[in-house]
Amino acid sequence: MEMVRVFDRSVKTIKNYWGSFIILKGINNINAAWEEVSVNYSNGVWRHLLPYFMHDFTGFEPVENTVEVISRLAQEVGLDEVTAESVTEMLYSHGQQISNEDLEEVAKEMSQQKEEDKKKMKSLLKNV
Repeated sequence: MEMVRVFDRSVKTIKNYWGSFIILKGINNINAAWEEVSVNYSNGVWRHLLPYFMHDFTGFEPVENTVEVISRLAQEVGLDEVTAESVTEMLYSHGQQISNEDLEEVAKEMSQQKEEDKKKMKSLLKNV
């Protein structure tokens, strides 16, 4: 690709061109070539090579659309406390690190929940 441009602008010979060719030029040529390969073309090639693994995936929807869908579905099933803001907050919270105190609190809550579940199960079994 670069070679074609060089010969279009100068009277360089192929021997002179390859004599001045360095690894960096090769890397830049590869980069320029990959930038011209479209996602659709790449997917088409992979679809022929590994059809089992290829689907018609064209990209992710914007997060805003997903948030709207999640909050609408939650409202439909009766989860009125779920809002678009709470969904957005939950999605972005996954990128934050959790502190040791928070981990301990979650572990304590899970332990309490297990105890409550055991008590409920025992009372259900007594009634059977």
